Amino acid sequence: MAIVLFAVMVVYFRIAQRFSIIDKPNERSSHLKPTIRGRGIIFPVTILMYFLFNEYQYPWFALAVLLAGAVSFIDDITDLPRTLRLGIHILSSVLILYQAGVGILPVALIVLAFIFVVGVMNAFNFMDGINGITGFYSLAVII
Repeated sequence: MAIVLFAVMVVYFRIAQRFSIIDKPNERSSHLKPTIRGRGIIFPVTILMYFLFNEYQYPWFALAVLLAGAVSFIDDITDLPRTLRLGIHILSSVLILYQAGVGILPVALIVLAFIFVVGVMNAFNFMDGINGITGFYSLAVII
């Protein structure tokens, strides 16, 4: 699986270079040389592969990641309105919480879980544009 995902990344890098999906540094950038945008697309690809190869487990979670990944990827290519991105992140958060079965929890905990999921989703979306910082932070959390 890791080899397939690595190959997908290599293919995406070539596509991104060919179609100039590149972020050029400016005064607000954290990078000094042009870098490929949209590298976070590997997250929804990974979830989609898991979903397809594991008897379609967790369909609402998979849909949530695909929606959030799609809107984030499109936003990397062309600027989308913040309200659209936030709306998709809210919908994705609802799908994730539904899949997790939080409906049996007290309303206050559901609200806190919702705020947490939306926050984490937006943090990942923001951080994946900062030269690998998402990958390193995720690896640190997993370890």
